[in-house]
Amino acid sequence: FGLTASFEEYCVRRSELYHSIAGDLTYQSSRSTLSYRMAKKILIVDDDSGLVEIFKAALEGAAYQVLVAPNGKRGLELAKQELPDLILLDIVMPDINGTEVLKLLKSDKQTENLKVAIITNFGQEETIQQTLGLGAIEVLLKYNLGTEDIVSKVGTLLHEPASN
Repeated sequence: FGLTASFEEYCVRRSELYHSIAGDLTYQSSRSTLSYRMAKKILIVDDDSGLVEIFKAALEGAAYQVLVAPNGKRGLELAKQELPDLILLDIVMPDINGTEVLKLLKSDKQTENLKVAIITNFGQEETIQQTLGLGAIEVLLKYNLGTEDIVSKVGTLLHEPASN
């Protein structure tokens, strides 16, 4: 970008770049949306780096600020440091599983009110009910989520109107 490019042009170009990277992302940026809306902060806690990169590109393309933690311990640290607007939390991770991370988040005064949505490949009713009972606001099945779906779901969970 040249030195004369405005911040708004930068945001639109960045959105278009992520649109092309994500491939099937159908989010269409709106100059007014990008220039006037404060970016909501999303923390993705998941050890599946391939999926994380796809979700990250899609969400950044939709003007969200995205933080990534590859494990539960780092996820807890970032949650406390950054206080994100939404945490997308995997269940199966190598160090601390997502259920334990959720319990720790909800038992800490600093993080107890953070919105946490579970993202998992396991759709067993017991797991779903357990995480909802611990305070998760939603359980999303990874294998059902494309880039368009994750952007839409995040907007819904944050109570934001859909972008067209």
